[in-house]
Amino acid sequence: MGRRSFSNGLFFGVGIIVGVLVLLFIAAPQIYLSSENRNFADLREKSKLDCLTMPLHCLVRDGDIDGLTGYLNNGKELELKDNWGRTALYYALWNEKPHILKMLLSAGSDVNTKDDNERSILFQAVAWKKYAVATELLANGADIDALNGKKHPQTALHYCVMKNMPECVELLLNHGADKSLKDSFGYTLYERVRMHSHIDDRVGDLLHR
Repeated sequence: MGRRSFSNGLFFGVGIIVGVLVLLFIAAPQIYLSSENRNFADLREKSKLDCLTMPLHCLVRDGDIDGLTGYLNNGKELELKDNWGRTALYYALWNEKPHILKMLLSAGSDVNTKDDNERSILFQAVAWKKYAVATELLANGADIDALNGKKHPQTALHYCVMKNMPECVELLLNHGADKSLKDSFGYTLYERVRMHSHIDDRVGDLLHR
């Protein structure tokens, strides 16, 4: 009798565990999707622009030349930052508005501004392969050898070499980027080229010329 009671209790306990596992298996996708939706909603909310507090960003985003001209002529704040720590210069970059970028720089916008991730406007320009904008930034005094990123700081040149972007490497070298600098792990660009087979010969040739 005792053995039968124990067996019944054991089966009952196993049944409960199996039932819980089945419920978790069914619920897991819904929990994951709910979490993903919340994260997406948070990102979307963070990316919203309040045009009352960020008027310059909105003028740049919308390409409102008349409104932008009036704003700049009134000597208003140029270094306001959005929820990502980005000034209006980044919006000129994203929307590929080089004429607006020139207006902002001529008005005194900081050409070496960085976002909350410590990425400069020049770094973002080359990362997104917007080389015309990068050239304009460099012509206006952007720090070509500035370190970017919080976790593993690197220069724009280091980034372009590691991403196997010869056009970017050539652009930066032609503007005087220091190819002798080491990355946050202590490696030179030459060492990185030797270590990584995905970097093609053209990048190596550019560094050795």
